[in-house]
Amino acid sequence: MDGFLKVLNMQNAADISAIKSNIMQQRQVTTKCTSYFRGLSDGVVYNVTYRVKHVVKAIAYDIQLLYGNFYHSPSDAPFDMAGPNEITIKASIELSSGTIYPLTFNGADSVTIKPGGTIATDPISLYLSVDDVIYTRTYVSVTSGQKFPTGQTTLASDGEGETSGDITVSGAYTSNAKFAYAPFAIIGKTKSNSKGVYIFGDSISVGTGDSPTAIGYIAKGVMNTLPYSTMGLPSDVAYNAVNPYIYRKLTTKYCTHAIVEYGINDLSKGQSLSQIQNNLIKIWTELKNRGLKVYQCTITPKTTSTDSWATVANQTSFGQESVRVQLNNWIRTTPSVLDGYFEIADLAESARNSGKWKAGYTTDGTHPNQTGHVTLAAGIDIAKL
Repeated sequence: MDGFLKVLNMQNAADISAIKSNIMQQRQVTTKCTSYFRGLSDGVVYNVTYRVKHVVKAIAYDIQLLYGNFYHSPSDAPFDMAGPNEITIKASIELSSGTIYPLTFNGADSVTIKPGGTIATDPISLYLSVDDVIYTRTYVSVTSGQKFPTGQTTLASDGEGETSGDITVSGAYTSNAKFAYAPFAIIGKTKSNSKGVYIFGDSISVGTGDSPTAIGYIAKGVMNTLPYSTMGLPSDVAYNAVNPYIYRKLTTKYCTHAIVEYGINDLSKGQSLSQIQNNLIKIWTELKNRGLKVYQCTITPKTTSTDSWATVANQTSFGQESVRVQLNNWIRTTPSVLDGYFEIADLAESARNSGKWKAGYTTDGTHPNQTGHVTLAAGIDIAKL
């Protein structure tokens, strides 16, 4: 209701005064923000609006949406790349009541972003309370045949989707499941003690297997309490993540805590224990130096199965299982760079270090399925953050 999401006025002056009693910070303030890890659009759709639902998890005002013309692709090096052409965007924030607030870019209602560029909307004096629901409407257009970045997966049951044309100011939306162009961060001024989570990892971190929500166990574990920004990339490995990902690390400045999920792909690539340890330490150290508290998840198993993972007995662990066990045992010692770790492997495995998934927790031996993601989310202990 609009009463929960107010344009600044004298009635909420006391609330703002209370916030300002702390040193104000610009922080991530909602759920469901991701980078453009789906790569590029198909070149057929070129004039479209995406509607995405976000839940507010920090009292905030002077809200801004962050957009970029960059993308990530596990099949292309250096993975973090500028878009291939200019894109033009418009944006608005829609309240759960249906009221829409058009946003501007340096005073204009639309902006063209050059390849590799980023832009923030002008601050809008909305006052957001915890658990308010907002929808972002983002219109993106390119010349026919050109492409734009995509990342977020829309969920029809949440009223999200893709609609042809510009409906940022008015117009009915279509609920469907699409790979969307949406803000990679939603920031606002909030209390200095407000927390925000930066999620960094591979395909598991972005929710592969978590159909249809495609959120992932880390986001599921924090979303009821804290804002987050997911910057994972399918097929990524820790030895690539130590490189200067100039776009995926943009949102670290708006978060206070990082949850790292890298490991299984490095093992699958035959990396030694010391190689993985050294690369994880480099990632943790960089995030630490960016001012975040850093946590690592223990690594889930990888198996094949003769009965589609219906049982434990019919699974076979992969060749690097002994290294995975050593890696997890090392993570459990909380190496000095880390502020803590989350015990995820124990929730996934039939027994500690068994190297096999619990029955019914995966459909491919690498990624948790929806049941698995829901269960593993319990391993993200918010009290540690």
